[in-house]
Amino acid sequence: MENKIVFISWVSGSGKTTIIKKLLKTDKFIYAPSYVTRKMRTWEINGDKYNFISEEKFKKSIENWEFIEYELEHQGWYYWTKHEIEKLLDWNKIPIKEVDVHGFKKIIQSWKFNGRIVSIFLDVPDDVMMQRMQWRDKIDQEELNKRIEKAKVEREIAKEICDCILDFRGGENDLEKNFIKIKNTLNEQFGEDIFD
Repeated sequence: MENKIVFISWVSGSGKTTIIKKLLKTDKFIYAPSYVTRKMRTWEINGDKYNFISEEKFKKSIENWEFIEYELEHQGWYYWTKHEIEKLLDWNKIPIKEVDVHGFKKIIQSWKFNGRIVSIFLDVPDDVMMQRMQWRDKIDQEELNKRIEKAKVEREIAKEICDCILDFRGGENDLEKNFIKIKNTLNEQFGEDIFD
């Protein structure tokens, strides 16, 4: 089997974090952490979800063309994906990376992976998205409306650039059904049962 990078994009409330954690438990995948310049929070572990480095190191890495993509986010912090993901393709595990559709669009425009990419967009209907966001946080109607508008834009971009769009309807009880959906999709994209 030729290895591929699995990029997962999403709309708010799609259950992306839960699905990725479940995939990683299968021991078939390896997570590709982002590099960030913000301070590490007390509960975070360096090298787990993020690698924490200085802004000076970030700028040197930019000069050395070390990134697949990067961008400025949230209060001046830089989040990016290093091109060492390419090295992970030579491992026996499948690299899995979460990236929003804007970042993924930059990746496919700037880098050529010779077909070694699988891209999946996780979607939920607006009513499910609103319900899940309100379960997690107290979000006012104005913020909900912004998230819905943002999701509309993300869906349109996903239609243009992603291999698969999966509709994850339902509540927590549908987690297993959603996981079966993503397993079947990955098997189809890889051309074999990678979970066997």
